[in-house]
Amino acid sequence: ETLAASKALAMDDLASTLASYLEADYSAENWTTLNTAVMDGDSAINAATDLAGVTTARDSALAAMDAVPTITETPKFTDISRTSGGEVRLELRTAPNIPFTLQTSTDLESWTTITTATPVTESWIFVHDALLATGSKRFYRASVNP
Repeated sequence: ETLAASKALAMDDLASTLASYLEADYSAENWTTLNTAVMDGDSAINAATDLAGVTTARDSALAAMDAVPTITETPKFTDISRTSGGEVRLELRTAPNIPFTLQTSTDLESWTTITTATPVTESWIFVHDALLATGSKRFYRASVNP
């Protein structure tokens, strides 16, 4: 097998894998990330100087593609409420066994991580302590860990 043929097969692997994904399953940002992984993989494959390098570049690109979360894997807030004690109760729908980070902000510019979690079920609840959940405005976001 020649280096050129190996590169062509590896790029075909990336293209066919991408073709098996549905854009509707991804947020716009994650669909872009997925396509960027393919383009970066193609570049790395083209830059490879031997068959092992081609295989490594292809496998790295496929792993990067697989790591991009789908919409169903992205945590979604299903309920945000205050308890009688003043804590903020956050309920999220998550994909089991997908780690994510929960952050808070008072200005939507500066974010502080308040916890990371890897829920084993599709529903996850976090209660933010009343002494920490202060201020006239408090924002929360959850994102899948890379």
